[in-house]
Amino acid sequence: MTFRPIASGIIVILLSIASVFTQAPAQQQQPEFVKQGQELIRDGKPQQALELYRQTLQTSPDSVPANIAAGSVLDLMRKGEEARKYFTKAIEVADTPEHRAGAKRAMAMSFAFEGNCKKTIEYEQQVFDFYGTQKNVFQQGETADEAARVCLDSADLDAAYQWYKWATTRG
Repeated sequence: MTFRPIASGIIVILLSIASVFTQAPAQQQQPEFVKQGQELIRDGKPQQALELYRQTLQTSPDSVPANIAAGSVLDLMRKGEEARKYFTKAIEVADTPEHRAGAKRAMAMSFAFEGNCKKTIEYEQQVFDFYGTQKNVFQQGETADEAARVCLDSADLDAAYQWYKWATTRG
């Protein structure tokens, strides 16, 4: 795996933790534990961030942000299979369609970390379709562009072309 997909993945994962909240109503802010965990990650302390998220999950096992954050850190630690257990839980317990879409997008990025275009597309398609029902063509375009980039990095040029085509016609 090359540096570029890994660096892109880290950025996307850090943003995905936050994106679950940016699409929510203005009164909902990013929880403090997520901010603290992101700081630990930036400081090169992913194990401490994971411990923080797991602590939160002990008292709030259905916390979508804690599950996404824990999964994201595990992806950074190259523990994708374990990470996807947390993303699955976040998808199952998401309290809004927007949060469910955010959790599915995080799952897609988990597969992207492993260069798995096919599984990434499986989840990105669901996110893309959700934004279609919301008439949110900007987010559809962003999702398609993200999927295309993963497939391009994975050398699946046909899939990348299809997703880039969708991105330019919708985003």
